[in-house]
Amino acid sequence: MAIVWEPYLDIAPNASEEDIAQVEQVFGVRFPADYRAALREHQGQGPAPSAFNVGRGNDVFMVLLPATRRAGDNQYHLLEDYETMRDYIPEGVVPIAETPGGNRICLDYRADADAPTIVHWDHEQDEDRAIRPIAPSFTALLDALFE
Repeated sequence: MAIVWEPYLDIAPNASEEDIAQVEQVFGVRFPADYRAALREHQGQGPAPSAFNVGRGNDVFMVLLPATRRAGDNQYHLLEDYETMRDYIPEGVVPIAETPGGNRICLDYRADADAPTIVHWDHEQDEDRAIRPIAPSFTALLDALFE
């Protein structure tokens, strides 16, 4: 099934290489090529279909957090979101998307700095149960989305 990206934030969907590189520098990581491509074309948008499996349940991929700052917006930006979440999310786990319930879809660099997996961070779980694997790559996550 093909993914259709739908506007969510009032922002240009095309992140620049400079914006992406700036975020990578702050995080001290290199984003995978498939995720970088999504930022260059779909930042601030949400995919349809949008549901994904996590553990024994499902969640919804609501919005791909942007690398480009919007004037006056301190909520929907990769760095601002990380600043809000950093005391709760382990080091090496980078939030990249938000779900309707306030959970995050994240890149997990802890096991492999060159090939991060995709994990789900559940803000209502205690620390040792909050992170669950959902896909081996960003492309695999998109391929697994359903209605």
